[in-house]
Amino acid sequence: MEKRILEAYDRYPLELHLYEAKEAKAVVQIVHGMEEHQGRYTAFAQFLQEHGFSVVSSDMRGHGPAARTPGHFKDKNGYVALIRDQRRITAFIQKRFPGLPIYLFAHSMGTMIVRVLLQTNSRDYQKVVLSGYPNYQKGAYFGIVLANVAQALCGPKYKSKFIQAQSVGAFNRQIRRPKTTVDWISHNEENVREYLSDPNCGIGFTCAAFRDVFSLMIRMHQSERYRNVNQNLPFLLLRGLDDPCVGGEQGAADSRRTLLQAGFFRIVHMDFLGMRHEILRERECQKVYDAILAFYREQDRL
Repeated sequence: MEKRILEAYDRYPLELHLYEAKEAKAVVQIVHGMEEHQGRYTAFAQFLQEHGFSVVSSDMRGHGPAARTPGHFKDKNGYVALIRDQRRITAFIQKRFPGLPIYLFAHSMGTMIVRVLLQTNSRDYQKVVLSGYPNYQKGAYFGIVLANVAQALCGPKYKSKFIQAQSVGAFNRQIRRPKTTVDWISHNEENVREYLSDPNCGIGFTCAAFRDVFSLMIRMHQSERYRNVNQNLPFLLLRGLDDPCVGGEQGAADSRRTLLQAGFFRIVHMDFLGMRHEILRERECQKVYDAILAFYREQDRL
């Protein structure tokens, strides 16, 4: 694995991990989720590398051991920076691996970033996997109001326990008799323990960052924002059936419907029994690994 620092448009240092495969078939660009980091995808990246795919992961700004301010993107319009960061990483991949197709893999909040990214850049990618994809919620508008009030009173880097409890904290309230505050992420208790003991997980978001999350949620749901859509772009949408973040069957169906309305018609979805949010880290995660590998290997039939 090679480490690389890539300078963002505003000179923010983006730490990349590169897993280069010999005679690679494609390059997979990984976008991780909220309050975690790219190191948690090492096993998955190595699996893809062993099967002939080069991989480029990154720490979202405000995440990872080198984060300037954990849980914070920018004081203003941080969601725009998150989109531009992924475009910058894609441009790096195109230069580093010329001629190779680029496949996206995104998890959780990463899928929100990717869905907004695809509103303008769908022709830069050849396949997309969305894992644990959060559904749109009307409360995002009120969330922005709350975040704005908190920022006005306490500053953009203030971390509101109330906003945290009413957003991310709501997922664990859907778990029957939880043993920890993050049981919603996984049935795998070992994974939950590792998450809780990792200083770069569960970092909490600032009020400015929560405003960015709510802004992404609203924008990802607006199908009219998609321009110059690559209608042939294949999607694989994955979720654990016990994942509260996806919004159940109704929320999952709404997410698929938005993509269809945007003009994407090659959408396949798979649901995994006995899994919660982090399907790559459940005890039977090999089923998920194999499904993703099969999708990436599948030849285009059109």
